[in-house]
Amino acid sequence: MFFRREARREPAIFLRRLVVSVCLCLPGFFHVAAAETAPERDAKVERELAELYGKTGDSGKSVSPEGQQAVMRPAVEDSKVPVERQAVQTKGSAKKGAFSAGVTPVGEAGGGKEKADKKEASYDAKTLTALRRAAKKGDAAARFGLGQAYERGEGIRQNLKEAALWYARASQGGHAGARLNLGKMFYAGRGVKQDRALAFTHFRQAAEQGLPEAQFLVGKMYWEGTGVTASRTIALAWYRQAAEGGYAAAQYVMGRLFVEGEAVEQDIGEAVRWYERAAAQGLPAAQAAMGLAYEMGYGVTPDRQEALRWYGLAAAQGHPGAAARIQAMHGP
Repeated sequence: MFFRREARREPAIFLRRLVVSVCLCLPGFFHVAAAETAPERDAKVERELAELYGKTGDSGKSVSPEGQQAVMRPAVEDSKVPVERQAVQTKGSAKKGAFSAGVTPVGEAGGGKEKADKKEASYDAKTLTALRRAAKKGDAAARFGLGQAYERGEGIRQNLKEAALWYARASQGGHAGARLNLGKMFYAGRGVKQDRALAFTHFRQAAEQGLPEAQFLVGKMYWEGTGVTASRTIALAWYRQAAEGGYAAAQYVMGRLFVEGEAVEQDIGEAVRWYERAAAQGLPAAQAAMGLAYEMGYGVTPDRQEALRWYGLAAAQGHPGAAARIQAMHGP
């Protein structure tokens, strides 16, 4: 009887040991498999992106202003930063030059975040699983979320090619934020081959959907003639639209244009109004400009305390020109 029980036990013991051994080997097996399929995955991503954007034929060509007139809203009357220009020797140029002195343009991200980015997702495993499930069903917002996760490397290993692919899929579904982000990737050549004309196309699509940051970038590209034939008239309209939409960097640009009389008639009072709107949103360059306005009495009644207040706000964010003006106003 004893030997029978032992004989029955041996297969069970063997099976348990086999299961344990297999479980211990599985992580290594899957790691190797993943390493082997990663290049294949990258190739597949590149093929899909090429199918979506590689056969456009005119991806390297600039779009003429005439061909873009239709994207401008008829009601537009009232958007990165105009290129630096030498001071124009005209009447009032001394005041104009002084008002611009020490007020440097902000970077591309200086206009603040879009509404779509204010509520940032937490990309934990549960969230990613839900996003993948919804993305496979064609949900554009979920595809956008996966693109963000891959671009930022949150909850998943960063992979710019995958980010571009998911943004592209969301973009095909009409997602404005995805079009904006994919445009930035094409503009900088991150995860995709650099293509400024394709960047412009995506910015314009997002701009037409009402994203102020995209409107600002469309204006910037028209101003500089990047990816599109330069047109300051069209650039100004897009800058103004983005500024009216509350984009701080665009408001700052409008202020500079009115100070310098570029594409608009010089108007220091109007410049101050735009600077103040951008400064109220915390843009350091605009806060420094407001400090200078109150210090020198440009478009406002001179007010030392107000000048120091605005300079202080800008200096607290690391603006060197504002810090220098505070020191100069306090004296040696």
